[in-house]
Parts: sequence; C-alpha cells; structure tokens
Amino acid sequence: MQQVLSRKSQRELARQREAEAAEVAEIRRKKEEHDRREAQELKALEDEASHWERAERIREYARAVETRQGAGSEGVPPKLGAWLEWARKKADRLDPFCDT
Repeated sequence: MQQVLSRKSQRELARQREAEAAEVAEIRRKKEEHDRREAQELKALEDEASHWERAERIREYARAVETRQGAGSEGVPPKLGAWLEWARKKADRLDPFCDT
C-alpha cells in the first residue's frame, strides 16, 4: 500500500515539476518577447530621430545656400529656386513630422 502511494506521490510530484517548468518557460518566453518588442520600438524611435535630424540639416543647408547665393536684388535665380524646392521636398520626405 505504501509503495502504491509512494509511486502515486512520485508521479504527482513529477507532474507538478513539469507544470512549474512549463510556467517558468512561459514566463521566460513572454519576457523575451517583451524585450524584443522594446528593442524594435527603440530602434524605430532612433530611426525617426535620425531622419528628423537629417531633414533639419538639409533645411538648414538650403537656407544657408539661399542666403549666400540668392540674396541678390533680383531675388533667387530660377535654377537655384528649383534646387531649393527639390532640397526642401527631400527634407520633407525624410521628416517624420511631415505628412508627405
């Protein structure tokens, strides 16, 4: 009788250990998934910030070119005006705040 009870207890203990191991594995899987999502979100944030910085740098450069080369009394020459428009559109395309 005691041997039957002992085997039964051993099986129950083994099932309990398996259940605990499965629970630990599930917790670990969820943490890894969370960490992976966090890393992806951080990467996306860093990419957006980088695109914004590039857009701002291009706009600043376009302003400097316009100031230095287009500040004549006749206004901005057509060729320079076309280039400025092109540069600013490129900046808008990079900028995560623009809806282009």
